[in-house]
Amino acid sequence: RKCPEHRSAREEPFFTIPVDVRNKQNLAESLASYVSGELMEAENQYMCEQCGCKVDAVKRQCIQSLPHTLCIQLKRFEFDYESMQRL
Repeated sequence: RKCPEHRSAREEPFFTIPVDVRNKQNLAESLASYVSGELMEAENQYMCEQCGCKVDAVKRQCIQSLPHTLCIQLKRFEFDYESMQRL
């Protein structure tokens, strides 16, 4: 059974948005990066539940509505798991 879109979506409540600030000029650029998505391909392909096969996909966050109070977490540091040090 084949599906034409290989699409999955779910709504989750949230109160915090963690955004990268390294190499970003402003908050708008950080938020654009947050919703841009991550390509899932090769060994990291998405398993489509509708057709039962692995497919290339884009995993991303979509914001449909904002809570009354929103906290923006500025991710100022990155961690290197190989050296076990903060970058």
